[in-house]
Amino acid sequence: MHVKMIASDLKNYLTDSAPFEARVHSIFKDVINLIDHQGELITLISENKMMAPMTLQAPFNRSVVKKMVSDDIVMVTDSKISFKRLNWQLEFISADIWQADFETSALKFDSRIFIECADIIREALLINGDNGGLLPLIKVLEKQLQVEPSHMNLPKNNTYTEFIEEVFITLVNHLKNKEYEMLSNILPRFVGFGPGLTPSSDDFLMGMMITLYLESTINKQDQTRIREMTEQIYNSCISKTTTVSEAMLKNASKGRIASAHRNLIETIYSDCGDHVREKAIAVINNGASSGTDFLFGIYCAQRILLSRAFNR
Repeated sequence: MHVKMIASDLKNYLTDSAPFEARVHSIFKDVINLIDHQGELITLISENKMMAPMTLQAPFNRSVVKKMVSDDIVMVTDSKISFKRLNWQLEFISADIWQADFETSALKFDSRIFIECADIIREALLINGDNGGLLPLIKVLEKQLQVEPSHMNLPKNNTYTEFIEEVFITLVNHLKNKEYEMLSNILPRFVGFGPGLTPSSDDFLMGMMITLYLESTINKQDQTRIREMTEQIYNSCISKTTTVSEAMLKNASKGRIASAHRNLIETIYSDCGDHVREKAIAVINNGASSGTDFLFGIYCAQRILLSRAFNR
C-alpha cells in the first residue's frame, strides 16, 4: 500500500536513522503509534486525520488494523514500513511531503490584529470550549493580567483547576516577567496534569510555547531565551507524562505542531484576522478538551504579550 503523505521531519529522520526495528505502541481507529529504538514516536494516520510532525498518512486496511496488537514488530527503512506478523507494508518513496516547519517570512506581529484575535479566541473559548480541562482558569489569568472584564459568563472551577490554580498563577507571573529560568521550579508540578492521552496541562503548554516561539522568531527578540525555555519545558516532561504527550511537546519545542493548529497560528500572525474564529473552532473540535486547552494556551500567551506591550 502506498502512503499518501509524509511529514518532512519524519522523512529526514528516516533518511538519517533507518533501517531499524520499531514496535506498535498504541492503536486507535484512525491512528497507529509506533515507537522506535531511540524512543521516537512515529505516527501513522488515516486520511480522516490531519497531518502533524513525525506523521505519515495512508489509506487504512481496516481488517489488518483490527488484527494489530501492541508490541507487534515493525521494520522501518527509508522507503517503507513493514508489519512482519501481519504481512502488511506501507511504501512512501513517492509520497507527497508535508512541511513540518512554519514558513515565517510572510508572518508578522501586528498589535491591532493581535488584540482583535485575542478577543475572538476568548469568545470562541467561552462559547464553544470544553470546561473539563484548564479553561476555568481563564478568570485567574485575566485577573493576574488585568484584562478588562467581559459580560460573558466564565466557567466554574473543576477538580483539576482547583488543585492546580496556585501553580498556574506562578507560571503566568514568571512568563509575564520573562523569568524563564524560574519555570524549572514549578514545571514538575504542572506537566502531565489533567485527563486525556495528552493531559490538559500539556496541551496548554503546547499552545503557549508555539505562540511565544513564533512571536520571538517574527520580531527577532529573545529568540535564544525562548528556545531555551521551550526546550526546558520539554525536558521537564520526560518520563512525567504520556509517551504521546511527550512527543507532542518535543515537536512543539522545535516550533512544530499539527496542521489545523498551525493554520490558526499563521492566521493570528498575518493579515487574515477575519478567519480566526472558524479556525479556532476547528481546533476546539480536536479531541475532548485537548483542542480547548491548546487554544487556552494560545490565549494565555497572547494576553502575556499584550500585557508586556502595554506595561500592565
